Amino acid sequence: VNGSAEKAVLARTLQEGHIVGNHSHEHKNLRTLSIAQLDSQLERTQALIVEAGETRRFMRFPFGSAGCAAAQRVRDSGYTITGWHVDTADWCFASSTGGVGHCAKSTFKHVPDSYRGDMAAFTLSQVRKYNGGIVLYHDIHQNTANSLEGIITSLEAEGYTFTSLDDTDTFPRLNGLTPPFVGDACAHDSQC
Repeated sequence: VNGSAEKAVLARTLQEGHIVGNHSHEHKNLRTLSIAQLDSQLERTQALIVEAGETRRFMRFPFGSAGCAAAQRVRDSGYTITGWHVDTADWCFASSTGGVGHCAKSTFKHVPDSYRGDMAAFTLSQVRKYNGGIVLYHDIHQNTANSLEGIITSLEAEGYTFTSLDDTDTFPRLNGLTPPFVGDACAHDSQC
């Protein structure tokens, strides 16, 4: 987010009630950077986020790649680290010639062959497999933008609902809360 167009998108995103988190400034593998370089990546992006009016402090590592030192530094800087439950591999489907929606096995081996040409079906299968969760998409891919409405409609038809990362009922630990105990507290205690 450097130019006025990107800043306008960021401002609109916040005005519409979405959460904007830190994902680094240059999308580097933060595991490989020094602490000073990591700090620079976080601070440069956070300055833009704060300038736009966001106060939440979520952070997702590019590629999900974080060593212990980097993760600790991010936490010490006041961020809550988030990840994903469902990797839609939208980046892989977009990597084909013209972004036509084919994910080559040589690019990402974790997509079953039966889904190599169908990101939507792959996404739906993963959401069902994990019974929901945080679903990872990248807004820079046209194939993702073209597919998202149909995927959302299909998931809603199956009874899935959508929420944000700051939903304390859905993500209590992510928001610093201890989830309520579910079950029988005396099941294994002979003194109850």
